[in-house]
Amino acid sequence: MRRLRRSCSAGRAAGYDYLTGAWAGSAALAPGLNAVTVRAFGEDGGIVEARTFTARRLTAMQTLQGTLAADLTLTRDGGPYYLAGAGLVVPAGRALVLEPGVTVVAAGGASILVLGRIDASGTAAEPILLLGARCDAPWAGIGLRDTGTGAADPVHRFRWCTFRRGARSAGFTGCVSPHNARLLLESCRFEDIRDNAVDAVGARVEIRNCEFEEIYEGVHAVDSEVLVADSRFSGMIGDNDAIDFDGEGPGPCRIERCLITDGMDDGVDLGGATCAVIDNVIIGLGDKAVSCETQGRLGPTVVSGNVIARSGAGIAVKDGAVVAGVHNTVTMCREGLLVVSKTGAGAGGDGAFESCIAWGNRDDVVTDALSSLALAFSDAGGGGVWPGAGNIREDPRFVDYAAGDWRLLPGSPCLGAAKDGSDMGALGIGTAEAVFVRGDANGDGRFDLSDAVFILLHLFKGRPAPCLDACDVNDSGDLDIADAVFALAHLYGGGEAPRAPFPSEGPDPTPDALTCGT
Repeated sequence: MRRLRRSCSAGRAAGYDYLTGAWAGSAALAPGLNAVTVRAFGEDGGIVEARTFTARRLTAMQTLQGTLAADLTLTRDGGPYYLAGAGLVVPAGRALVLEPGVTVVAAGGASILVLGRIDASGTAAEPILLLGARCDAPWAGIGLRDTGTGAADPVHRFRWCTFRRGARSAGFTGCVSPHNARLLLESCRFEDIRDNAVDAVGARVEIRNCEFEEIYEGVHAVDSEVLVADSRFSGMIGDNDAIDFDGEGPGPCRIERCLITDGMDDGVDLGGATCAVIDNVIIGLGDKAVSCETQGRLGPTVVSGNVIARSGAGIAVKDGAVVAGVHNTVTMCREGLLVVSKTGAGAGGDGAFESCIAWGNRDDVVTDALSSLALAFSDAGGGGVWPGAGNIREDPRFVDYAAGDWRLLPGSPCLGAAKDGSDMGALGIGTAEAVFVRGDANGDGRFDLSDAVFILLHLFKGRPAPCLDACDVNDSGDLDIADAVFALAHLYGGGEAPRAPFPSEGPDPTPDALTCGT
């Protein structure tokens, strides 16, 4: 067994609890921001792993509580702020504004009730942080009540905000809870939320570029119109869906370009809600990746361009739901396309799928006598070619089925075989992936100081880079000064090593928009 010893940046050895298998240590913090480094040492005294994080020590805090008698603006320099257990009420006609860089630390059970307007607009450089003061006592979130959903009604805005260690109060349905209100969430993060992160009733909600991690349900809505775009959901706790819409709002819902992974229940659960589910990646759900049950009054649901894998059922259509699906790839699921009556009595599902691939599932297509399934110009397994124009039953020849690369190899029977002459499925043809070593920004075969300098020259002097992915040292998907800092921290400060591919070359295991050879 390899023995490890951990220590803080202050040089103090951590203690080891043999019962829990956990290390614990402490370091003295100065007021304000502190860089804390934790290192793991092997028997030979060499560093096995090192992580550096920033800890902020809060001293004197301004207290927030009671009912606002006038508009209130929270500033970075005026804080940090302490939301007392009695909570804060923003009455009708009043506004609460949080400027970039504000930190609000909340007592257990403390909440903010907004009957007027709230605008919490941080930036990428100066995000807003709203968190519980204690790990064992989550704060109770923000309720937005009866401010209206019409075009002239106020929009409650949260931009570049992190919500941490939250739950909900008795009067709310989620950590952020709009009821008969308009809400915009943009570039926000929800983490360690011990209830639904966003829960709307009779609301209009727009969610863009947000992250949901370690939450109950990510977004739940009843009788609401909701857009969720370019967002990530992972690690839903317990028997909870990532996105769950029940009933109809004034307009149909839309879920597009989201990544949904690692949950015990459904990825998308629609109950009587009309929705467009477009261009998402949904992988690793214990129940259904997309579940459509009963029909909304605003028309059929559209499921198009999605990659769905390693889940219970891929696309489920049940009990009167009407779904049109185009250009989906569904693989490695228990059932690929499931169109049935949930109870075995009454209305079944009504599904029409075109230009799809349902292959490599335990059962690629499952339906029953109470349901209607039309399949055309698609590749689906089963006992034979499924009835319908243009259908085939042939191995689609994925680039690497086991590794999760479900693009199509040259020569695939699915290429050009869709109804409009395009490729079946969601991904099209694959090409050989570029290989590189992360951190070798200048392409000289080494990772050293010259690479950190090269990244800065690329960012600020426009020097061409042989491989943008190699410059992304921290594997964030973006190129910025943090990549140079990350490289220097590893080379000279014992910081974390670049992620794969490192130290040997290989393809990028984390897809992003960066490329090699440009």
